[in-house]
Formats: sequence, C-alpha cells, structure tokens
Amino acid sequence: MDKYYYGKQLGFYIGVKNHKDDIELTESQFNKYKGKKVTYENGVFSFDFNMEKQAKLNEVSEKFLQMFKSGTFVSASLGFEVDNRRYGKDNDKDNVESLIYKLSSMPTGTTIQFKAVDGFHDLTLSQLDSLKKEMIADGLSKYEWKFQKENEINSIVVDENTTLEQALEQLEAIEV
Repeated sequence: MDKYYYGKQLGFYIGVKNHKDDIELTESQFNKYKGKKVTYENGVFSFDFNMEKQAKLNEVSEKFLQMFKSGTFVSASLGFEVDNRRYGKDNDKDNVESLIYKLSSMPTGTTIQFKAVDGFHDLTLSQLDSLKKEMIADGLSKYEWKFQKENEINSIVVDENTTLEQALEQLEAIEV
C-alpha cells in the first residue's frame, strides 16, 4: 500500500519517508494539496488562493499563446483546413493579405496558389477575401475564449458564501 508524505525538501511524494521531519498524509490530503504551493505550520496546511488563481490564469495564457503559435481551422467557405498562426514571423493572415495584394493587380478571374494544411489550392481573389475574414473571426474567437476563461477564474472568490474548498473546486472545474 502506498504511503503519502509532505516535506519541505521534496514537497508531496509517494513512497518511503525521505526525511525525519516529513509528515505522513492520508490519500485524501495528498490529493487535495499536491501541486499547490502550501505551507505547513502547527499541523495545518495552508496556501494562498490567489496564487492558485494566478496559476490557472497562467495556464489560460499559455494555451492562448499556443493556439496562436500553431492554430488551424477548417474554412467554412473553402472546406479545407488552413493555418492561422500569428506569432513571430509566422503570420498566416499577413500571407493571405499579400496574396490578395498580388492577385488584385491581375486580371479578374485569375487564381493564385495557396498552401493549406493538406497541400496547394488555386484560389480566386473573392475566395482569399472570404478566407481573410474567416481568419480574423477565428483570431477573435480565440480572444473571446481567453477573456471568458479569465472572467470565470477572476469571478471565483472566497467569502462568507464560498469556502476555500468550494472555491478550489470551482477553479479546478474550469477546463483550459
């Protein structure tokens, strides 16, 4: 049977007692506090709930950044998956705008090759304009997701109506 411990040097761990000052925990205590920045004084675990909220906000920011670094979506107007990265020199919307600029000086009905996730497609100026609008909408939806998650997290408080445990449960229920 596993033994659960907390120690100032190792934090939370399962196994054999590592240090004489480490304390044995129940499985319930271990699961409740592992991964949290805790202090243990006079037989009581405590932690700063605001630090927990900040950790969740950081998780949201990381996911948001990842969505912009490697984001794709299926274009409703074109029916295939396109990259929509907007990070550093990878800015797919800028690339589409460049194709629009180039194609706008060519005869009406001319197509230009566009590289999608599955390969190249010949697109018209009208199709590129539609794609650009979809890319903007996709980017805005990512911001809306981020703002919604931040609002959900920031709305959780510990007060006379909400215990710390309830607030933690609410925080942990937010999927990122």
